[in-house]
Amino acid sequence: MKRSEIKKIPLSDTALANLEPESVDYRIRDSGKLYFFVKKDGSKSWQYRSKNELGKDGYQGLGSYPNVSGQYARKKASELALKESNGEIVRFSKHYKKHIDSKKNLTFEVIINDWLETKKNTWDEETFYKAKKSIQKHVIKEFGYRECISIKKKEWFDFFQRLRTVNKINNQVDKLISYCTNAYDLANDVC
Repeated sequence: MKRSEIKKIPLSDTALANLEPESVDYRIRDSGKLYFFVKKDGSKSWQYRSKNELGKDGYQGLGSYPNVSGQYARKKASELALKESNGEIVRFSKHYKKHIDSKKNLTFEVIINDWLETKKNTWDEETFYKAKKSIQKHVIKEFGYRECISIKKKEWFDFFQRLRTVNKINNQVDKLISYCTNAYDLANDVC
């Protein structure tokens, strides 16, 4: 489905699943300040438009689709809008703000661990433990010490291809890709 064929918002599950990538990345407003972001490579995610600590407009990642459903994204966007209406700045977590204020650059370990913390209350204990162990074993070992903005897409691609070849456990690699994508989505304007 092309974005020009969308008839109504909020976007239906069918529209979300069938939106086609184009030659450039694009956003479609779903409702309020919630946007659905489609990259030219076909990946999809949710973004919330807000102002950062400097008053600059930007987008805060709410997670990749279909891992984050439309229903959950709308609920989260509604919560963020309520915080904004109360005068709160919802742009970056306190964790990121501390690093921005102290002029330190964020390492990938910082952003992946911050994202993982957001899952602590939504995942069961075993799922959380397995994800954390896998992230530590594979991703942090390789990229944890690096500034998140310095890691190139080609490096990620080569890393995950190597993991697929060595481990031959595509399901685990797919999960790691999703975790890393979600971490970048959460920190999308910092990294």
